[in-house]
Amino acid sequence: ALTLMSQQLQGKPRVQEMIIAVVENVQQGTALSSALAAYPQIFDPLTIQMAAVGGDTGSLAQALGALCDDL
Repeated sequence: ALTLMSQQLQGKPRVQEMIIAVVENVQQGTALSSALAAYPQIFDPLTIQMAAVGGDTGSLAQALGALCDDL
């Protein structure tokens, strides 16, 4: 999903580069929450925490869905 998102951001190279970096970190085994936490200017603490809880409990899709609903 993040790769698809990065492809849609061709007009915003800095954001696209950040998303690609997050994807690369996750592919290398970094937890999504840790990869997001590297960009606190983009991802707020709630987003990072929801990703952490979802990853820890095996319910990442539900946690991110709840975050989307909240946003």
